[in-house]
Amino acid sequence: MTALITFDPDRFLRPDNASARPAVLSSSCLNGEPVRYDGRARTVTTHSLLAANLTLQPLCPETGAGLPVPRPPVQLVVAPSEPARSATPTSLRARGRDDPGLDVTDALSRYASASVTTLRKQRPRPAGYLWKSRSPSCGWGTTPLFDNSGTQVGTGDGIQAARVRAELPWLICRDEVGIEEQGAAEQFILLCRLVHDVINETVPLAQLRTAHQPLVTLLDDAALATLLNCVARNDRLGYAAALSTASASGSPAQWLALFGRRPAAARPDSERVG
Repeated sequence: MTALITFDPDRFLRPDNASARPAVLSSSCLNGEPVRYDGRARTVTTHSLLAANLTLQPLCPETGAGLPVPRPPVQLVVAPSEPARSATPTSLRARGRDDPGLDVTDALSRYASASVTTLRKQRPRPAGYLWKSRSPSCGWGTTPLFDNSGTQVGTGDGIQAARVRAELPWLICRDEVGIEEQGAAEQFILLCRLVHDVINETVPLAQLRTAHQPLVTLLDDAALATLLNCVARNDRLGYAAALSTASASGSPAQWLALFGRRPAAARPDSERVG
């Protein structure tokens, strides 16, 4: 049996979304698939909790781009004339760690572009993305960046992550390090449900003035103003993107309390998907 996390239905446009299982992209290796460069998977301590409360949709940009398993490790290399702090996806190359002549940048970039186009069309829209940290494709701000000599000069997004950050800003994004603790994993579930509720329903966003009223105690004036402007325009994706940005405010415990985290109910393992 696995815990089903629920929240206060009055905090959602559609009450059923308080216990919904929204679509969330997940690096395939975090979903137990042995697709890493070394042919292994990566264990996530809270995976059973996430799988019981979200619909995890595995995606591996590297195998999707046609790279084999196992495969030579690659790393992101910054162009010689580009400072690491200002590096952009177009100025980075995914080159072999042990064989600098290996360059898979174009394959990864093509896959990133095609997959984001597909995700834009997906219905219901996905609400979040769980990333593998430090990956040259999936690192969410944690991917090591190197110069041509092999010296690390900074960190940034992987190739897939950079494309998603630019084009799907409403997704709630975390990596496996950020959801190792149960409280953080439960906050991720909550945020994905809130985004799912906003972007996949047709109820006017004006109702969020009441449903999301608790946010006034957590967010600063600028964040609240952005959310209210989106409500006034009934801009669903804009509101979700602003909510994603605002999710860095406060602690997991504060978010869970504000949105009425309810005692967990048991869900049979046979009902889990993903």
